[in-house]
Amino acid sequence: MFLGLVVGTVVALIGRNAVAIVLALPAFGFGFMLPAFWLRWRVKKRLNAIEGQLVETIGLIANGLRAGFAFSQSVDVTAKRMGPPIGSEFNRLLLDINLGSTTEDALVALNERVGSDDLDMVVTAILIQRNTGGNLAEVLEIVTETMRDRERIQGEIKTLTSSQRLTGWILSLWPAALGGIFFLINPTMMSLLWTTSAGVVLLILWFVLNALGVFTLQRILNIDV
Repeated sequence: MFLGLVVGTVVALIGRNAVAIVLALPAFGFGFMLPAFWLRWRVKKRLNAIEGQLVETIGLIANGLRAGFAFSQSVDVTAKRMGPPIGSEFNRLLLDINLGSTTEDALVALNERVGSDDLDMVVTAILIQRNTGGNLAEVLEIVTETMRDRERIQGEIKTLTSSQRLTGWILSLWPAALGGIFFLINPTMMSLLWTTSAGVVLLILWFVLNALGVFTLQRILNIDV
């Protein structure tokens, strides 16, 4: 909220008129939501980094089990070889186990912290194997093959929808680019958009509808596998 007040106040002080006060309201909303957007971006970036390391990590754990190591020993060796962020998460898993948590509880806590669908599949497979028995190395190999297939399908989906994504961004940015060209040609006429009440209303309406269109397009093209 503090950042929203700062951004809104700055916008109002720069204009010092009724139009600036009207623009200060969406500026306050933008400043208020900016930390949440930044946090979501950081979480998404970290999650993508973990999922990018997951296939290699599970392969190393399976190789350790096949070599005769216990599960915790395999995780320890893998955590030392893999860098952050997944190495840090597995080190915390081992720390929870060393502090008295059961392996099952530590795995569940790891799954809840990361929030990855791929990791959830791995943890579920490990928990089922620990309850029913079987060769954990073979189970992890099957899970790894499944994750590779998902990555391949997701890559194909991104390739097939790349042109639609590009078209959506062009359609979203084209009005702003066209407005900039018109401003260079006739700045007096274009200045009516932020110097008159009707122009400000139209400008805000365009911004809201354009943002809604971008959000809707991204939701449509975001296909889960």
